[in-house]
Amino acid sequence: MAQITDPKIAFAYLRPACVLLTKEPTVTNVETLSNQLKEINDATLQQLQEYVLFPLRFVLQVPVRKKETLVQTVAETISYVLENTCVRSWETLRDLFSELSLCLCSPADPGTPADTSEELKMAVLRCLDALFHAAYGDIVFRLFEPTMLPGLGAAISLFLALGEKTNSRDIQAAALKCLQALTLQCDCTQEHIQPSTEQRLSVGRTLASFLPGITMTVTRIITGDVRQGHTVTVRAIKVWTRTVGLVMEDVQLQVNERNASPSADLGRIEQLVVRRTQDWVAATVGKISVLLKKIISCASHTQHWRVRLEVVELGDHLLARCSRSLGECVGLLVEALVGAINDEEPRVRKRCEAALREVSKRNQGLSNSTQTFTHVLSENLHSLATSLPRLMRTSDDQKKLFVLNAFLGYLKVLGPLVSAVLNSAAHLERLSKALMQVLELDVMDIRVVEERSYATSAEMSPSTPEEFHIQRKHFLFFTDEKIYSLLMEICRTLGYYGDIYLLTDHFLDLYQQSQTYRKQAAMVLNEIIRGAAGIAVATEGAVRGHSTTQEDLKAAVGSVMEEYTSLRNWHLTTVSEETDRDRQDQQLLSPSRLLSISNNASSPSSLVVPASFAPSSPAPTVHQLNSNICQLCIQLEGVACFAQALGRGFRPLLMTALYPVLEKAGEETLAVSQTALSSMLVVANACGYPSFKELINENSDYLLNDVSLNLQRLSQHPQAPRVLTAMLTHSDRSLLPLAEDIVQDVLVALDLSYDRTAALFCSVLHALMKALGEDSKATHAVTFGNNIRSIIVFFPSERWFPSSRANTRDSAGTGPVSAHKEVLDVRQFLLDYRKQKELAEGIGIEEDDGEDLGNNDQPRNLGFCCFVGCSGGLNSQTRSENGGFYRTRRCSVSPEVPPPGEPENVDDLLQPDVKAELPPHLRVTKDVMERCAHLLSDPSLKLRLKVLDVLELCVRVLSEKEDELLPMAHRCWPALTQRLTADDPLAVLRAFRVLCTLGETCGDFLRRRVSKEILPKLCSSLEHQAPVSAKAGPVYTHTMAYKLQLAVLQGLGSLCQRLDLGEKDLDAVSDACLLYLSCRQPIRLQEASMSVFRHLIQVDPDALWFALNELHCPSSYAPPHPDLPPVALSGMGRRRDEYSDNVLKLLRE
Repeated sequence: MAQITDPKIAFAYLRPACVLLTKEPTVTNVETLSNQLKEINDATLQQLQEYVLFPLRFVLQVPVRKKETLVQTVAETISYVLENTCVRSWETLRDLFSELSLCLCSPADPGTPADTSEELKMAVLRCLDALFHAAYGDIVFRLFEPTMLPGLGAAISLFLALGEKTNSRDIQAAALKCLQALTLQCDCTQEHIQPSTEQRLSVGRTLASFLPGITMTVTRIITGDVRQGHTVTVRAIKVWTRTVGLVMEDVQLQVNERNASPSADLGRIEQLVVRRTQDWVAATVGKISVLLKKIISCASHTQHWRVRLEVVELGDHLLARCSRSLGECVGLLVEALVGAINDEEPRVRKRCEAALREVSKRNQGLSNSTQTFTHVLSENLHSLATSLPRLMRTSDDQKKLFVLNAFLGYLKVLGPLVSAVLNSAAHLERLSKALMQVLELDVMDIRVVEERSYATSAEMSPSTPEEFHIQRKHFLFFTDEKIYSLLMEICRTLGYYGDIYLLTDHFLDLYQQSQTYRKQAAMVLNEIIRGAAGIAVATEGAVRGHSTTQEDLKAAVGSVMEEYTSLRNWHLTTVSEETDRDRQDQQLLSPSRLLSISNNASSPSSLVVPASFAPSSPAPTVHQLNSNICQLCIQLEGVACFAQALGRGFRPLLMTALYPVLEKAGEETLAVSQTALSSMLVVANACGYPSFKELINENSDYLLNDVSLNLQRLSQHPQAPRVLTAMLTHSDRSLLPLAEDIVQDVLVALDLSYDRTAALFCSVLHALMKALGEDSKATHAVTFGNNIRSIIVFFPSERWFPSSRANTRDSAGTGPVSAHKEVLDVRQFLLDYRKQKELAEGIGIEEDDGEDLGNNDQPRNLGFCCFVGCSGGLNSQTRSENGGFYRTRRCSVSPEVPPPGEPENVDDLLQPDVKAELPPHLRVTKDVMERCAHLLSDPSLKLRLKVLDVLELCVRVLSEKEDELLPMAHRCWPALTQRLTADDPLAVLRAFRVLCTLGETCGDFLRRRVSKEILPKLCSSLEHQAPVSAKAGPVYTHTMAYKLQLAVLQGLGSLCQRLDLGEKDLDAVSDACLLYLSCRQPIRLQEASMSVFRHLIQVDPDALWFALNELHCPSSYAPPHPDLPPVALSGMGRRRDEYSDNVLKLLRE
């Protein structure tokens, strides 16, 4: 529908509604007028504005109680008129301003909001906002005349009260927006009046009277309830910023207002007028500074990015307009900007950088301003460093992040000037002490001390050169990883912009002088050197000012490395209990027991004993041990940092760095050894080696030379065996020719003084045998990156010398199963049965004896067997003439005799037999196994366990040379028997594992020994312990007795099968294991017992079938012929009992 454009027609159209509204002020009549107004053209409505507004204002002016809906409808209608027209009359502006303000305030107190509905308040506020925007020309500035101060003050108080005390977010935001529009600081998209300089001066002079109330109330809104939402907070910051920027503007304050004559017409209103004199400015700035500090501290670290962006706008606006008048606040404003330079939101960060550039340009345009700006930044940095420890102790995480971001921001803004600032001793001292206090570690966690490393021969593969293991650190004053990352970035930025020599010397002094600051100083030094190399520094094209050369880095790294690896800082005590290794170190270091691997005497005066190994030192506390562990981890991380910084330039330093780090790779403490290995990984990558293994192999010559020399001075270098252990663990077969002589020296030392060197060297032998004999897939947990991410990486661990016997053994292991599953050849069975019967009756014994003499491959044991037709198998029970029963195994068909080979050469027969020389790895293994035979009886349980592990690996390596293995097994047998029968349960467990390994490799050799010396005691132990485990509760599974039972049951079956034991032994094993088929036994013991029977079934299925059916027979067996006697088994007809389920499973298999 077309709008009315003719004023006359519009007047005639609106007149009835206006007259009716004047006579009857109802909601319906107001709505009728409102609807008619929407049909009038804007230009026409402008001409009829006064006429239309009269009835609406008349409704508001009627001195009677009005309904809220009526007032709300009137306000909405006036809003429509004002939004589409301009107010050209000062009287109309003044009266509407007054009338609408009265709709919001309480009749008793004009400065307090009335208790009305939120809808009414919202409508009136929207109407006031439209009124301020509709004011045309200069009439709006008449609001700021001195005569308007009372009404203006009441309106401002009303808006502030609504913004602070109302619960509705929309009303709060609308009230603050009205306040913005009233002070001519609105930032909406509508067109606004641009005041002249004189007009801004007039507005600023008037608002100075209300500045305290506005700033304090708005500050309370900003720092109030966080639930009010970011919209209200952003609007409040805008009001605060624009108001202060207008009143305290440098241009306005240059006008001297002290001599302005008061007007005689004002009367008492003159008391409300404020003169912006120098004294008033000084007093006001101090109060603004307090409020500004509250606003920045609260809003700068809020979670919503728009609030943080508005803080940046606040700093930029006030620095641009009020930098002179607010001189006391410049530091705070710069801090607000600097604190956002590392904001996580790109828009905030970008705006902050632009603001800082503008500040820098403005200061460069004035004389001495650059120096002044730098002075402000440096003083702020000093002040922040002074308060940093206190803030880190008392603030929440968000506040801590803001403070650290500000700290980092100052360094980035200063840029190349950081070096000049740090030339001040006061600044450097304050900054360094702040970092030392903030980075103080919490070293009371006992788990760090308790964790032990059991390093595998895993070959680790790195992710990237920049990522390496960082031992998780616990700090006293923070737990957030973001805070730690910020602190490390601060250190790197210092290294990037600062003087590397100055910083290195200063923090090295702190490292040397104070035990308290040593760990923190090492952390800072590590990151400073990384920063100096430009690693992980967010510069974004910043000018560095000076460039740290490679020679500078090498010099700094060299001095720090020398301090790190010094005797007092590297050889620290990290274990609490006095382990065997510790006792051995004490013996070696005591002057009365000086020895060397070459057995050369040394004078006590020539030895340097580390303080940490002094016999008289008191036992270290958990706090001291944790502190030492953390220090070593930080120093090891430092080696990785230095390698990253120098890259391939670190290679010359490997001669001094690689040996100490390998020492720590062999540490018992898990944290230290893991950090050392990860650091070596980074070193390998930085120096250009493909892997950790290549790093060791390429440098093995001088490493082994150092090991050899240090082993000869073992009293001074008790850590040398650990280096050799680490090299053997992480190298390959190419190391063996170089290390063979050192291994022989170790073995000689064991012979000469095994009581004092066994604990030191046994780990070396174990690592060597593990490399030679173990073939497995190992896992290794490595942590990469600054933000502590744990990654489990799988690495293959292969034998140095793979054995072909393993493949043969694996393929042979499936033989019995496949043989058992063959289809029974009845004809061959009957022939074998006939032959067995004739032998039992003495027929053909002479011929068989002759055959046996000529053929050693015939079966050893012969007996009776009979056929049970229904069973479809062989019954291992037959009746002799005297009515007894005999058990026998299924007879095997002897293999065919191979054809004779080709005749040998006569010359070869005449030559004497010469034993072929053993390969080096077998020769070394034989020597090691010979020492194990002596060490198996050592009083130390820990040493015996380690020797048993070494012995097992030796057996695996020598298994490919049976003629060498059997004599060594014979030599070790007496001591191994003692470990199996009369030792601690841990040793018995380990010794049984060795026995199983021997059974796999030399079964015939062990058959009689095991049957006579070992098996009776094992079976007796199983029978004795079975009632205990059957009655025990769930806690029993954590005991050593349970673990021993389980290990024996898991290995006994395969051992019996490998050794091909006789009937009596099989009966004993079967009787002992039957008890564990009970459902009352722990589940794993039942499963292990069933595995024993599965192996025994492969050896003698008939005997085991009979034994199981004697225990529980699921069905009866009818003879296939009347002449055959009936089958009677003890298990027939029995009810279901505790053995039934497991017996049935075995019989079904």
